[in-house]
This record gives sequence, structure tokens and C-alpha cells, in this order.
Amino acid sequence: MKTAIFPKEFTKLISRLFRQRQLGDYEFELSIGKDEALEDLGYAERIVQAIESYLIREGFIEPSNKTSTSNN
Repeated sequence: MKTAIFPKEFTKLISRLFRQRQLGDYEFELSIGKDEALEDLGYAERIVQAIESYLIREGFIEPSNKTSTSNN
């Protein structure tokens, strides 16, 4: 049973991010451009924020002033 906790679109975005990671890690003749990398970063941040919001809402973690996507 699918719960629809997160947007259906996340499935495609996570697959895309995984493919891009594989490309970046293992394909030495191909590269990802800066614009595409920034777009992927935005997708990843959106997914992480949604997961963090869900975990806070469900009481698994406490809200904090510092988010997991901040620059350390």
C-alpha cells in the first residue's frame, strides 16, 4: 500500500539524482554542467526539507534552528 506521504514527483527526482551521481562518480568521459548541478542541488534540498518536515511533524525529531541543509 502506498501512503503518499511525499509527492509522487520525488520518485523521479531521486532516480535522476542517483543517475547523476553515478555519472559523476564513474563516467570519466562525461561531466555534469554547473547549471545542471545547481538544479540537482535544488531538487536534493527540496527532498531533504520535505523529509525533515515529515520527521518533525511525526515527532521523530525535534525542530531546531539549524537545518540539515545548512552550510557547515
